[in-house]
Amino acid sequence: MPQFSYYYTSDLPNAEIGQLVSYVQSLGGRAADDRVARQTTLKQKLLGERAKGNQDIIHEWFPTTWRNVKNPLDATQRSLLHGKTVFLTNCVGCHGLQGDGKGPAERWINNPTPRNFTDINAQYLFSDGEMYDAILYGVDGSSMPAWGDILTVNDIWDVTNFLRTVPKGGINREPTADMMVSAPDYKPIQLTPIQTMLTPQPPAPGTGATGQATPAAVPTGTVTR
Repeated sequence: MPQFSYYYTSDLPNAEIGQLVSYVQSLGGRAADDRVARQTTLKQKLLGERAKGNQDIIHEWFPTTWRNVKNPLDATQRSLLHGKTVFLTNCVGCHGLQGDGKGPAERWINNPTPRNFTDINAQYLFSDGEMYDAILYGVDGSSMPAWGDILTVNDIWDVTNFLRTVPKGGINREPTADMMVSAPDYKPIQLTPIQTMLTPQPPAPGTGATGQATPAAVPTGTVTR
């Protein structure tokens, strides 16, 4: 991909760049129009509710099952350091080197702006599960993209652990578990009982070995079909 700096003046694109973006977007056809309309509607709803002081509106963006889910990965030093690497590799363009939402892309991203992770109150707003969902699938109505095709499950849980250390300086020094902030009412994620699922279960009363209903006794001499 070559550079096209001659299309920019003082880091601002000229009209031709805007026209190019519009053309590329038009290649998506009707499906693209539907996506844009949906994004616009959700963006207006999100900004409208925030303007009223309703920060909790964001919970409607995530499945309710994530609301009180705690990170299933312990905040070990491995997890925190790996999470920091994931953040510095992928997230600083928007969220900034300090995690304050003031990355170089901030000038292009507004209403809503990138999340400021140094804000403890903002940290309390999201459960670990909601943060996981936001990273995995993105946040509709905002510029937060989906990272599920790039990051692994463990990458996302590790960076979630690391983000909890940002308000207390996890960006500027080695993060440790005692630096993490989180609301007190989160619950551990429930693990699927794999062993139970794989263990053969005895047939229910009235069924045969295959689980099929046991035929009723038939009088001698009666033809069955």
